[in-house]
Amino acid sequence: MTLCVMMLHNFPPFLRPNVILDGPINELSIHQFLYILGGKALTKEFLQSIPVQRVGTKEDIANTVLYVVSDAAQLLTGTTIIADGGAWLTSDNNMNRMRRIAELHAKM
Repeated sequence: MTLCVMMLHNFPPFLRPNVILDGPINELSIHQFLYILGGKALTKEFLQSIPVQRVGTKEDIANTVLYVVSDAAQLLTGTTIIADGGAWLTSDNNMNRMRRIAELHAKM
């Protein structure tokens, strides 16, 4: 049973359980990971594969939270909001690409 379903059945109606899933966030670790796998070329390719052409920031996620708790989102209940700039739309391709590059790098 998911968190939202459990909350919907166990909490009063004025609580609106929702989940926010973030995508890649602009932290040093994501850039280090991409650089280790394939250098600047992979980092550039990865960023270009995201529809908004960038990774998210902490502020992007904070703004999503502010929206979800605002009156503008009163009808959002028991839903998952994906705040990743559309990265999930291309994630399968990115993971396959990164895996191939990692395999090539391992052979060197």
